[in-house]
Amino acid sequence: NRIEYIPDTLSSLSNLVGLLMDGNSLTEVPTSIGQLQNLRVLSVKHNYIETIPESISLLVNIELVDVCDNKLTRLPTTISEFSERVELKTNNNQLTLPPQQVADKGIISIKAFLDGYGDSVEVESIHSEFETTAI
Repeated sequence: NRIEYIPDTLSSLSNLVGLLMDGNSLTEVPTSIGQLQNLRVLSVKHNYIETIPESISLLVNIELVDVCDNKLTRLPTTISEFSERVELKTNNNQLTLPPQQVADKGIISIKAFLDGYGDSVEVESIHSEFETTAI
């Protein structure tokens, strides 16, 4: 597959429960992904994704997010809003926030790491950076 982007019109598929876009040429996940309220599985592994939008935290029914084998360096800070039941797979990225070894342990470890940052300026500036890049 050589799909290069996920169209924003995807958000009109309100009953979509699974989005499997593995092994394509994606570089981003659109902000509109957060509108897919029934989405349970998001798998975009083996792509070239550099950023995940803050709006991913709006996926209230999500059970699995697989972003393995991409080019991510940071996860959005809102990822800590996911329920602890969410399976988050991040292996084989270049994560620095949270560090890859923390992210590889899953959402509970990510939450603990981000809670340790509290309201630090670094997390706030990263949060602002993601809002800017999501536009």
